[in-house]
Amino acid sequence: MDASDSAAAVLQAFNRNWEQLRPELTVQILGKDIQFDQSHSLSAELTALCSGMAASLPYFTEEVVIWCTIAPSAHDLRSAVANLRAWLLPSFGGESGGDGFISSLNAKGELSQRLLVIAPDGYFRWRCKQESFSAVIDKLALSRALMMQRPSRAHRRQPSLYELRARFSAQLLIGNRSGAEETIALLDELQLDSAVNTEFMRIRMWHHFREFARIRRYPQLERLRMQPLPLRVQQCLAEAFEELPATPAAQVEEPPLEPAPGAGLAEEATWND
Repeated sequence: MDASDSAAAVLQAFNRNWEQLRPELTVQILGKDIQFDQSHSLSAELTALCSGMAASLPYFTEEVVIWCTIAPSAHDLRSAVANLRAWLLPSFGGESGGDGFISSLNAKGELSQRLLVIAPDGYFRWRCKQESFSAVIDKLALSRALMMQRPSRAHRRQPSLYELRARFSAQLLIGNRSGAEETIALLDELQLDSAVNTEFMRIRMWHHFREFARIRRYPQLERLRMQPLPLRVQQCLAEAFEELPATPAAQVEEPPLEPAPGAGLAEEATWND
């Protein structure tokens, strides 16, 4: 089975440990080709690792078995650890000093550095007793077999109101009219914003793409104009109807003051004195 260069390097390190303490687990590694029999005790975990999925591999010492659970992303790692806690921990194993989530901040040793190449967001280290090893691999195999049989469920992540508003502004900025219209339609579908606000967005879109006739023919326009309008929408309507937009109150300039009657005469008389 083909694996990435980094996955093959990780397996090389584990394989040296297995050759010394558990020869029956040894696999053949020829470059990126990982060869093992389907009856191998860790067949499911090795297949998952070579496929770029979350996997758990054992590293043996004289007293305990140290497991490293690896995953390609932080999300996948959290899911894998949650699965471990559901099936194995703490009944068949646990964490000791230095175990738990390992990242580049607390990683030590050559093996940890190799693991972080294929698991840049970190990995999870835990351990079990030597006599529990067979039970652990049986539980891992059963867990993975059940997960493979679980029907897939498409999950559509619902964007937030803030995300869709930002997407709408970005679509206007790059001139993507269809994208802006799809964003408004999605807001309406998910009912994340009020109907009035999406109507305001639609007017802004028509104004941005110079579709003034659409604004003037909009059936709900009169109803909208009977309520307070945001300044930007006022300006869009004004330009659509060839009116000048209202100047914000903060920008109104005061007219110059007229001199008071007789003020100039008084100044001239004082100068002549």
